[in-house]
Amino acid sequence: LMEKKMVQYLGVLGIVFAAAVFVFIGGPYVTGNVTGLENQTSQNSPQTLTLLPDGNGYYMQWTNTGCPSATEWQCIDESVPIVTDYLSIGSNNRKQTFQFQRPSFTTEKIESVKLLYYAKRQGTSKNRIQPMIRSGGVEYFGSLITLGSGYASFSQVFSTNPITNNPWTAQEIESLEAGMRSYTSNGGGNLAQMMVEVTYF
Repeated sequence: LMEKKMVQYLGVLGIVFAAAVFVFIGGPYVTGNVTGLENQTSQNSPQTLTLLPDGNGYYMQWTNTGCPSATEWQCIDESVPIVTDYLSIGSNNRKQTFQFQRPSFTTEKIESVKLLYYAKRQGTSKNRIQPMIRSGGVEYFGSLITLGSGYASFSQVFSTNPITNNPWTAQEIESLEAGMRSYTSNGGGNLAQMMVEVTYF
């Protein structure tokens, strides 16, 4: 009886040892696959990059307050808005555009571009602006924004380049020019900050 139990015990130890060897040998392969999947998921998850203005664009038709002459972009380039320097306009159809930081994209897939504004109205009848994108001399105006009496955040998302109606390219992000115009009626507003958010893979 003792011999029989000993055989059973050794048999169990053999199974456990074989399983341990299997796990040990198989472990790195399984772990490698999981790590690879995790890396792939990370690479395929969308990321967001914020671009601040770093130069004037083609249009400089708004008035600056609190920043040097001919450097309008410096009035609205803070990552946290400062309302003591800003751009303003009180007439219709006046445009202002900016150049933005260049992210050095190469093969990234661009999912969307969001234009963000921190603005308020200049008066009760001077309270409407439109987002604006300019590329290759062609201009596109986004949805109408109606501003309130106090500063607030506004934005518009473009999942494709509205000028070409095609997906954004890395090169188009590198040379992006965007801004706003006062609307063709009841146009006007004060702008304390503008940013661009690029979502990409």
